[in-house]
Amino acid sequence: MGRLSITTRNAIKLLPENVSENMKVYLEQKQYRKAYNFFIDYLSSLDKLDIISIVNNISLAFNKKPLSTKSIFHVIRVNGTSLSYEGNFTVLGRVLDQFSMEQLDNEHFIVATMYDNYTYKVSYYIVPRYAPQTKRACIIICNNGTCNETMIYVNKSVTPGVRKVYIRIDLVRRYRDNRVYIINLKNMSIVGKLVGLANNERIYSARLLNNIFYLVTFRTIDPLYAIDVSNPEEPKIIGFLKIPGFSECLHPLGSDLLLGVGIEGDYLKISLLNISDPQQIKEISLIKIRFSWSPLLYDHHATTIGPLYKYIHTN
Repeated sequence: MGRLSITTRNAIKLLPENVSENMKVYLEQKQYRKAYNFFIDYLSSLDKLDIISIVNNISLAFNKKPLSTKSIFHVIRVNGTSLSYEGNFTVLGRVLDQFSMEQLDNEHFIVATMYDNYTYKVSYYIVPRYAPQTKRACIIICNNGTCNETMIYVNKSVTPGVRKVYIRIDLVRRYRDNRVYIINLKNMSIVGKLVGLANNERIYSARLLNNIFYLVTFRTIDPLYAIDVSNPEEPKIIGFLKIPGFSECLHPLGSDLLLGVGIEGDYLKISLLNISDPQQIKEISLIKIRFSWSPLLYDHHATTIGPLYKYIHTN
C-alpha cells in the first residue's frame, strides 16, 4: 500500500475486509482493470441503500484533503560561466505565461497565478440487464393417422435479469480566484500577497511596468487592474478599467500608453490605453476587425512595433 495515494487507502478502508484485501493486491500489482471490475461486482451484489451508503462514504474519504493547484519555482544563479542552485519556493495556483512572473527588484520576485480548488464528485448508476421470459408450447400435428409432437418457445415479455452498478468519480472545480505573490529571494519566503482577486474569473494577460503590475481577468467583461507593488509587503489595487471583451496581450508603448490586443465577441480588438495615471486608466482609441484572429493572441512575438510607435504590424 506504500505506493497508493492516501485518498485511495482511505476509500478502500471503507469496504469489507475480504473486498479491500483483494483490491489492495490488484492495485499493488497495477492490475487496475481487475481491481475496478472486482469492486463493480461487489457493488452489484448490494441493495440500493447499501450502495448509497458506500458511495457517500467514499465521497467523504476523497474530499478529506482539499485538492488545489500549485506552482514550484526553482531559483538558479548564473555566476559567469557557472550555475548555482539558490533554493525554491511554492505558491498556490498556476502561472499563465512569462509576463505573469517578473523580477521586481534585486531582492524580490512577483508572480500572478490562477488558483483552482477542486472537489471529487462521486456518483453511481445502475444498468439493468433484461432476460426474456420464455413460454413453451407443445404442438401436435397429425397427418394420415401419424402424429408428431413439436415443442416451440415463445418470448412473451422481458423481466429484469442481472444488473450492474457502476461508480463514477469526477473532478469538479468548486472555486477559482486570482492571486499575486511577492517573494523575497534571499530566504525564498512570501512577503506580500493579494488573494481573492476576481473570483471565478481567469487571468488573460499581465505586465509589470516600473512599480505597477497590470493584470487582465475575464468572465463576462474585461477588468484591467493596476496593482501598486512599490511596497513588496503590501501590494494593493489602485485602479481598474472595465471594458467589453478581454485582452490576451499587453504591450507598453512608452511610459504612458499600453496596447491591448484581444477578443470582443466576433471581433479582434486592438485597444490603446492611457496609463499615465494608473488610478484613472482610460481607453482612448480602439479598432475592431470582425471575424478575424491573430497568433498574437497566444504568441507575443507575432507583432512588430515600428519606430516611435507609429506603426503596429501583426498578422
